This record gives sequence, structure tokens and C-alpha cells, in this order.
Amino acid sequence: MNLGKVTRGAVLAAFAISALSANAQSVSMWWNKSGDAATSQPATVDVLAGSTVTLSFYLTTAGFTGNLTTVSAMVGFDTTNTTGNGAVAGGSGITVAHGGTNAAPTGIPLTWNTSAFSGGAVLNGFGGGFDASAASRPFGLWTTNGTFSDFGFSSTANTKMFDLTFTVDSSLAVGSLRPITIFTAPSLPGAWDSEVFDANSVMAAPQTYIGNLRVVDPVPEPASLAVLGLGAAALLRRRKK
Repeated sequence: MNLGKVTRGAVLAAFAISALSANAQSVSMWWNKSGDAATSQPATVDVLAGSTVTLSFYLTTAGFTGNLTTVSAMVGFDTTNTTGNGAVAGGSGITVAHGGTNAAPTGIPLTWNTSAFSGGAVLNGFGGGFDASAASRPFGLWTTNGTFSDFGFSSTANTKMFDLTFTVDSSLAVGSLRPITIFTAPSLPGAWDSEVFDANSVMAAPQTYIGNLRVVDPVPEPASLAVLGLGAAALLRRRKK
């Protein structure tokens, strides 16, 4: 299914959900490098220019009395001056590896973790955020998983939602920091956001979470270090002679 044809409002209508405010519920979302402990929330993850890195995105919820029915996440990795599916990324040097177009993505690794989120309908779309100034709108991926029934649990801890593989442009300089942001529910109705609904039509949103990809120098392989060591030893021998 394609968010170029399905708006967020239509998604919510399809799942017959109305947003009611609630104070007792809490939601946290974060990411870390794939393979790290679920609870890890790094400030930075080191990457090489011209490489790819896979990040895992996690969810913790508490206080919901009804089982969860819809979970959405807005993952920003660039900026844009425009909104919606037609937005053009500003060119941060970080992209999500996928086929198709941003308006109709294919091949992105967004089969949600089926051990927790089986039975839901997953919608994905790339575009610009709505709830920001013209010069600083977020650009990224909005993904949602919703079901007509529920996911079978009301609260969960450190549960992986999905993985995303990012491509790091080879032109990025060593030391560059590129934020990967999970945006909270914005104040503007209808905007792409991160939020959780339960079977009682109760909604809660996470705090905005920001971590950075940091471009670093490549570390020489052990074989290369060994060659360098032999060369240095030979040079010292020649000098002694």
C-alpha cells in the first residue's frame, strides 16, 4: 500500500480510531545499531563514508488498559522546505536504502517484528514533515502498523519494531554528524508523527529521540597493520646498519 494514495487521516479512519488525550499512558521509542542490546540508546554510532549501517528501532509502552492497535513512527534523517510525499530531501548525505521512489518505496526492510506486531497492515512513505518552519521541516520515513483487532498486548518493554538500513554518502567528511530523529506527535493535526493507539481509542506519543551517525576514519585491517609493522622494522634495521 502506498501513502501517495493513502493519507494518514484515511489510515486512522480505516482503523476506526479517534484520538483521545490520556495522561496515564507512556511511550518511549529509540534506536541503536543492529545487534546491540535492546536497551542501548547511543548518542552516536560510528560509520564509514560510502558504507551502509542497519539500525534497530524499539518501543516501550506502559499504562495502557486496552491492547495496542496501531503504532506509528516518523524517522527523520534529512531536512526539506516542503511537505508531504512530494517533498525533496535537502541532501544530508544519509538516505534509506530502498527501491522505487520516495512516494512509492519498495524493498525497504520494514516488515515489522512479527513476534510482536503480526496481523497488522504496514504503510510506509517518505516525505516532509508538517509541523515545523519552512526552513527546518524534517524529511524522513513515516511507517505505521495497524490492525482491525489488536496486537495481543497492552504494554511492552524494549520491543523491536523494525530495522532500517541507511546509506552513508562517500562525500561526507570525517567528523560529520548526521542526526537520526524519531519525532513526537506534532501539534498540527494530520501531520506524520510517532504515536501509539490502543483498543480503547487512547493515544500516547513518545518524546522526540535524537542520536547521531558519526563519520569516522576507516580502521586498518590487521593484515595491513602487520605490513606496516614489518616495514617500520625493516626501516629501523637499515638505519642501524
